[in-house]
Amino acid sequence: MLLSRNRVLVFVLYKKEAARVENMLQRRYSPFICYCFHLPRGWNVVSIHGDKAQQARTAALSLFKKGSCPLMVCCL
Repeated sequence: MLLSRNRVLVFVLYKKEAARVENMLQRRYSPFICYCFHLPRGWNVVSIHGDKAQQARTAALSLFKKGSCPLMVCCL
């Protein structure tokens, strides 16, 4: 049985940009702050780029494949 899971790949040009976009998307604020200022809670996101160790890249890919992190930022 094939389960439909929505996943998104975001491609960027530079390694530092991949890390910056990942951090920007991950930002999590407290529920109180989100309620008061109408801010989003953040996204479950991983990234793959050359500044990450191979083990970290493999772990990120595994999380993305499993659907635990439906959003991945990749460097071209």
